Amino acid sequence: MGPQSSLDDVLSWLIRQQPSHGRGHRVEIIRVGADEDRARGLVVLGLFLLGFLCEVVADMQLTAHLADTSPGKKKFINSGLWRLSRHPNYFGEALLWWGIYLFACGIEKGYWTWFAPLFITLLLRFVSGVPLLERKYKGNPEWE
Repeated sequence: MGPQSSLDDVLSWLIRQQPSHGRGHRVEIIRVGADEDRARGLVVLGLFLLGFLCEVVADMQLTAHLADTSPGKKKFINSGLWRLSRHPNYFGEALLWWGIYLFACGIEKGYWTWFAPLFITLLLRFVSGVPLLERKYKGNPEWE
């Protein structure tokens, strides 16, 4: 069992974690075969995991900030990933979806799924994520 088998196992495990949508079966859509595909698979897996990690770390930092009852603590978090962006968890979510899309590009007609990560990215950036928070806290001096 070499490195290729390990990568296949990881990718297969990730795909099997997706819900079966009530059909009672799961479909494995990723299989990395050739050396070029292995390198692409590792890059795509890295992108997916980076997005996932961004989301998890940002959520953990926010949870710790909200639990902190220190006097004089600012209302809004501006440390960790939050000092780089006001919405690192949304960035991580979008990155994760683009990673899933690139996984899908490895199968026949997988490119046709381009609308899914684009939809999530546009939704988070222009509809339900960023705009709602920006509007809610507009005018708050700590937010600006």
